[in-house]
Amino acid sequence: MTFLQYMRLIKTTMLSTFMGMFITIKIFSKAITRGTVTIQYPEMRDNIPPDSRGLLFNDVEDCISCRACANICPVDCIHIEADKKVATATPEFTKGGVKKTLDLKRFDIDVSLCCYCGLCSSVCPTDCLYHTKDYEYSTYDRDHHNVDYLNYTR
Repeated sequence: MTFLQYMRLIKTTMLSTFMGMFITIKIFSKAITRGTVTIQYPEMRDNIPPDSRGLLFNDVEDCISCRACANICPVDCIHIEADKKVATATPEFTKGGVKKTLDLKRFDIDVSLCCYCGLCSSVCPTDCLYHTKDYEYSTYDRDHHNVDYLNYTR
């Protein structure tokens, strides 16, 4: 390496360092002029954007067990089991008037696998599966992230 290349390397290093420090100082000065940046979490809650996706919720009363959500899920975190209804059984309908032809036996979502892409809620024909604004569902045990919506209480 020649002396000229060495000096160019030092110049590039100094310029990139000063540019990074300038951006940091600019953002820090905005934070100081606005006041406090940190929120006191348990007492204060952050404002959630309107289009944010939190925990999934399934209204099993409206679920027709079509498996569209489980089929489109890229990580296979939705597990559905359903049996065909007996022909002599009284017909059940959703709130929207859609006839239920399958009897839902299991609807589980493994929240630890969910990537919150929103594909499952977008293909649901009865709009019974949707994202809530809940974001506080941490647990100490990974097994508690498997949510059974047939026995779920909100």
